[in-house]
Amino acid sequence: MIKMTALYFSIVLQFFGMPNCEQFSEKSILQTTVQIEELYNFSIIQLLQPFQPLMMSRLKKCPSSPNCVCTIDAEVDKKKMDALSYSGSLADAKTALKELVAAMKNTQLQAEEADYLHFTFKTSLGGFIDDVEFEFDDANKKINFRSASRVGYSDMGANKRRMKKVGKAWAKR
Repeated sequence: MIKMTALYFSIVLQFFGMPNCEQFSEKSILQTTVQIEELYNFSIIQLLQPFQPLMMSRLKKCPSSPNCVCTIDAEVDKKKMDALSYSGSLADAKTALKELVAAMKNTQLQAEEADYLHFTFKTSLGGFIDDVEFEFDDANKKINFRSASRVGYSDMGANKRRMKKVGKAWAKR
């Protein structure tokens, strides 16, 4: 818990204009974190909790082109979608999502980690490859995602339609 707090604290230092926080040792960051928490009677982790998905996510921001949708850090409302929710274990949710997406047409699992899935979809028209990534936030029981075309500027709404289809199928399960 203290180490996670120190990680958040180092992120806060960077955010407030101290990008060279590597000059501080891990021990000094830990000591300062504990002192601040004791002095002000609050937890840095609680303070930064709403920003955790942005700080810790491996999902990239959508580019300025309209061929991407995501649940995290979308600067344009048209690109922003709601994360999928789950109850139960992360393992059960991941298995269910993996089966749901794998059953879709022209899809292939590219990578899998404990809290992450990466699929590619081959479009029917033109055979373009789209990347769809899912990241599981077990603390909040949410599945964040990003769906983006690899090439081109517009996808004519294909990524948004696909993720709406995934969302509807997920809600029905």
